[in-house]
Amino acid sequence: MATLGGISISIAILVAALSQLPFVKNLATFVILGLGIGKTIQPISDFEHQCRRINDPLLQACEDMWLSEASRQLFLACSDPVLRGQWMPGEGHYNTTGRSTKDAIILLDLDTLEATPLPVSGFTGTADDGIINLTGFTGLDKEDGSVELYITNFRPSIDWLTGHIATDQAAVGANSTIEVFKLHHGSKVLEHIRTVADPRIATPNRVAAVEGHGLYISNDHGQTKTGIFSRLSVILRTGDVVFCPEIVEAQSQAPCEIVSSGHGYPNGLIYSAVDGHIYLPCSSEGGIKVLKSSISQEDATRTLNGSNKSLLEALDKIDFPYVVDNLSEDKNGVIWAAVLPRGIEIMRQFDQPFRHFPSATVFKITRILEESTEWNGTYAVEKVLEDRDGAILPGTTTVVHDVATKKLFLSGVVSPFITVCEGVV
Repeated sequence: MATLGGISISIAILVAALSQLPFVKNLATFVILGLGIGKTIQPISDFEHQCRRINDPLLQACEDMWLSEASRQLFLACSDPVLRGQWMPGEGHYNTTGRSTKDAIILLDLDTLEATPLPVSGFTGTADDGIINLTGFTGLDKEDGSVELYITNFRPSIDWLTGHIATDQAAVGANSTIEVFKLHHGSKVLEHIRTVADPRIATPNRVAAVEGHGLYISNDHGQTKTGIFSRLSVILRTGDVVFCPEIVEAQSQAPCEIVSSGHGYPNGLIYSAVDGHIYLPCSSEGGIKVLKSSISQEDATRTLNGSNKSLLEALDKIDFPYVVDNLSEDKNGVIWAAVLPRGIEIMRQFDQPFRHFPSATVFKITRILEESTEWNGTYAVEKVLEDRDGAILPGTTTVVHDVATKKLFLSGVVSPFITVCEGVV
């Protein structure tokens, strides 16, 4: 009995010691978030907002959205829900022959909800195939009335000996890029402006554009594109954020640089127009990290020189135990978060996008103001919507709030529909 007791104590000590190892702690967090352990997930009937699905073949597998306040247009990056699971290199899907050929930026009228696909000009694709594979993106309203879009393109790698797409993408990884398009005022055609390519843009998820400064890009698997360490990145927390400086006219693209690292699946980041901070959701950690850029709102148009010019400083964390996907910020400065209460469910939808509808949650994050209307540095996190049974909401990866119409738009990376909710403030 004494021997058994001693063994039990030794095992208990060993388990306690192992539980303090970073890898074990990260793994436990990953499992808890993925399975939704400890959460009470509510049905959509618990919420007063009137929501309805929009079933339109053009509005399928819309991983991301961006609202142009100046032109009053909603842009969506849509695809084929069945083929998303064939070519999604960040998730270990490398079948280039199964790539969607219908990916497009869709323009949605905010009032009529009429969808219009935007053809592109000047874009040749990979090895002149004309194909773009859309995921996360953002946009900027320009002074001349045009819109510029910065789009993550999961471009396959090329076999430079043959000039064709490499056959073993699982070995070499994708050659993802950021494609810049311009939509001129009154036009319905996206003009391809340039490609931003750099070895540091290794596993891009989403772009945050800063006018006159450059692009912040989240690499959800860090710098490792393939292999076991890429798969373990969400637990090892090797994701990062890179910065690519704006191209100055008549100059070549300056190298991109890693400006923040050590993140667990850094996802759909935003650059806040309110405080100039980067808000970075880390899906395998839960919550949102607040990062301070060395560039201020006042000097956002100046050219920065010197070393470490764009390093991000960790300021705060908005901590709530959910898998947060993409963020958006509305005209009033409220941050909206698309959340997966059971992260594992979205993986099942990749296999059966028309049969399996994951649970979904929407949070809004507001800055708490003092009586003087000065922000006191804290945040309020409020659950706005939740759909335990996937009855109306998509497996939501992006949510956008239009202040003017009080509409909430929700879309999902493999969802065969989008959802619109009315009366949301």
